[in-house]
Amino acid sequence: MFEKIEKLQIATLGLLVALSLIISTRIVTKNFNNNVISVTGSAYEIVKSDSGTLNFDINVKSQTKQDAYKIAQTQINIVKNYLTEKQIKKVELKTVNGYYSYKRNPKTGEYTDTPDVYNLTQPITISSDNVELIKDISNNITGLIDKGVDINVYAPSYDYSKLPQDKECVLTVSYHSKKKTLGIKNNAEIAFDQFILTKAAKPVEKRSDKTISVAQSSNTVALTGENFGVRIVNGAVISFEYNSKELLKAPMAPNYFRALTDNDIDFLNFVSPLIFAHPYYKWKQATKSVKAVKTTVEEQPGCVKVRVALKVPFMKNAFVSYTVYADGKIAVYHSATPTAALLRFGFQWDVDRSLTQISWYGRGEAPSYPDRKTGYKIGKYSLPID
Repeated sequence: MFEKIEKLQIATLGLLVALSLIISTRIVTKNFNNNVISVTGSAYEIVKSDSGTLNFDINVKSQTKQDAYKIAQTQINIVKNYLTEKQIKKVELKTVNGYYSYKRNPKTGEYTDTPDVYNLTQPITISSDNVELIKDISNNITGLIDKGVDINVYAPSYDYSKLPQDKECVLTVSYHSKKKTLGIKNNAEIAFDQFILTKAAKPVEKRSDKTISVAQSSNTVALTGENFGVRIVNGAVISFEYNSKELLKAPMAPNYFRALTDNDIDFLNFVSPLIFAHPYYKWKQATKSVKAVKTTVEEQPGCVKVRVALKVPFMKNAFVSYTVYADGKIAVYHSATPTAALLRFGFQWDVDRSLTQISWYGRGEAPSYPDRKTGYKIGKYSLPID
């Protein structure tokens, strides 16, 4: 599955922030104890592959097709005996590939209709739960050449079969220095990459006997539960009270604008008075122009889902949904399809100063822009709120 990777670092994650053709984000807020806003957590584990696979080919050339198959069968038997000695039980002979190559005209260099040799390739795949055995064979199988077997060996792949299927799992591959050198510390990370192995399932909440009262008037919805209250107006959460204390100092609302970087500004860096005419500034106006078109409320056991269709400049099919749970958690889902180059897609809000920390699952540990986001690892991070 992963070439030349035997030990994998797996991050098992409980929350997915997804960007697809239709851009969407999901944010879950919970746990207001200890003056912390936190999201569902993550765990890291160093795991070792529990199976390995090796692919190689037997190559035969002969004057006739019949002779090529006879030679191939002899060499297959040699290989099988070798693998039996190595205690490999899973051997798969795949479809044989064969073709004639033709002689060339020595004067013109063009191919003639006269067959030269028949080329036969027999692909073979072996696999084992003994990873060290697969590694050993991959390093030494070329010894079959001494027995008259012409083979091509490919890099082995290693797998890990115990990934949880109900959580997002991220493979992190990193390379570290082996010793201290000039300007580089011992065990310093030189490079890394990440791969999403399994995508997170939608969060499933346990049903609750607690109730949430709902009051709606057009695009205004007021929700009241035990120890909390939420007020949604025009697609934004304008109030979030917990234990009779207001936590929001500015609405939680969609946001599509941020300060432009030099890469964003491009050639306008040389004509600074015109920077504010940059096309990206339309997203600043779009953020201010978000309007609710229709608000629907769906009451479910233990939660209430508020879905708001939005009208947003340079967006189509925009909507936001807030799922408010009986324990005070809010799941936020925002989706839209941009019709112009997008600068940012997310939410912005201000909180009470009694909340001093924020944690999130995503890229970090600092803000990352599109042109450098792959330089930030996916993980769970925490920062103080300024």
